[in-house]
Amino acid sequence: ACLGATSLENEYPNGQCDDSGGYHGVLCGSCSDEHILLADYTCSKCPGMAMILLSAGLTVVLVMAIVIVLVRSSIRSATQKKSLFSIYLKIFANYVQLMILASSFKVQWPPEVRKLFRTHYQIGAFSDQIPQFSCLFPANNPKRVFSELLLSALTPIIVIFLSVAIWVIVCSITNLRRRDAINRMILTAIVMLFCLHPMIVRRSLSMFYCHKIEDHSYLRTDYSIQCWKSEHKFWALNIALPSLILWGLGIPTAALVVLIKHRNALLFHDTRIRYGFLFLGYKDAKFYWELIIVYRKIILAGLMIFSNRWQGQAPVLVGVGFLLASLYIHNGNAPFSHAELNRMEGLAIALPALSLYTGIMYNTQNISNGARLTMFLVLVLLNLAFTIYWIAFSCKSLLKKVRHKLRRRSRRRVQPGGDMTAFAPVLPFKRLHTGTRRGSMTRLKPIPEKI
Repeated sequence: ACLGATSLENEYPNGQCDDSGGYHGVLCGSCSDEHILLADYTCSKCPGMAMILLSAGLTVVLVMAIVIVLVRSSIRSATQKKSLFSIYLKIFANYVQLMILASSFKVQWPPEVRKLFRTHYQIGAFSDQIPQFSCLFPANNPKRVFSELLLSALTPIIVIFLSVAIWVIVCSITNLRRRDAINRMILTAIVMLFCLHPMIVRRSLSMFYCHKIEDHSYLRTDYSIQCWKSEHKFWALNIALPSLILWGLGIPTAALVVLIKHRNALLFHDTRIRYGFLFLGYKDAKFYWELIIVYRKIILAGLMIFSNRWQGQAPVLVGVGFLLASLYIHNGNAPFSHAELNRMEGLAIALPALSLYTGIMYNTQNISNGARLTMFLVLVLLNLAFTIYWIAFSCKSLLKKVRHKLRRRSRRRVQPGGDMTAFAPVLPFKRLHTGTRRGSMTRLKPIPEKI
């Protein structure tokens, strides 16, 4: 099928390319000048230079805002037992990323379903679509794809440098203790790395996403590049593969090793601040489950890329089977410490599996228009219901945080002639100081509620 053909069903390889949409080349799968290829493999017209700079600025502000929210929420989760907002954010991010991967399988999605998936792309792949730095390169220049790959391979180094620089500056202009600055520096690096990790994996795997046409294979992200020719082979084996191993697999593996090493110190204050983003919200015995979720997305992305050469419904069936197996494992372990979190994560796995299962029906040639419309409405309603369900619980968690903060402030007020200790804030944890060779570490111990 042609990506940018002018035919209604995109089923005529010999048809004319949609010049107005910026499509040209083999199977109309390349973008012409002044157009870029988005994350869902559709072309979009490049804005002007002023708009590119404005989009870049907005992206930096948005990324910083997300990082600040996640860092603050993780710090509060480390000191407040009932703070779950950051966990809700991670569950929704996992849902969006799984939907993007499910929609990327080899399925003849109808135009209305593609529009539905476009919303997930806009949320989950905003870093690829808002800045549009690719417009700085000519559309027919392969350096566009390779420059994006190089940038993603350097992203973890840039993130670590920024995390260190930010907290060194903050520590120098404030009275923040060195230990607290180091804790927040590590937390910031972890949050940024795990937010950008899906983009790094996708960019690395995209260099192996080839489409065979007759006797040649073309890169799916740019049909002007033939796979495994000298230039593509160099970038795939020397940049993409090391990036996939070092960052794609290395980041979650290193995090897993650190958590296992500190598994007996998960109640320590420093450990909760530094690595709490990875294990808070899970049961004590399932402290490693966040890394299971990361590996799940890596495996699904690999299945999507490497099953592309299979014929028929095999790729879709493999994707559905893997998601159903993941759902079965999740329900059997119930890793979260709260029942609503387990239900929400289960739905976040089930919806991509159901969406991918409908792809099997869409690939059927004899399906009626009424059945297509019914499946589309079901997908829209289920995704909308999950979004409303997530918003309701997230707002509930935020309201609890606001009430808790107001209660603490009111208890800190000292009435005239009253006792200050009577208005001391009540925390869900108390601190126990234990001596070590390198100083004192603070351990948080739950206080049993009074009956």
